[in-house]
Amino acid sequence: MKSTTKQNKIKKVNKLLVKQFGIPPSKKELPDSVDMIIATILSQNTNDTNSHKAFQKLKLKYKSWEELLKVRRTTIEKEIKVA
Repeated sequence: MKSTTKQNKIKKVNKLLVKQFGIPPSKKELPDSVDMIIATILSQNTNDTNSHKAFQKLKLKYKSWEELLKVRRTTIEKEIKVA
């Protein structure tokens, strides 16, 4: 199948989806970049549920990522073990 044919099909499907469901609202506030990087790293070797739990544990225990920089690696490993 040619590339332009695929692109046309994708555009058609997109039009149909927008017509049926509308365009979803975008968030006004973008997520914190460091939060996104850490969440992505935690998600690499586990499922979403466990990576989310590990991320939440870190966010609840440490007031900032700068504070986490001062913590021993083994301590962090214990905190994110669920992931």
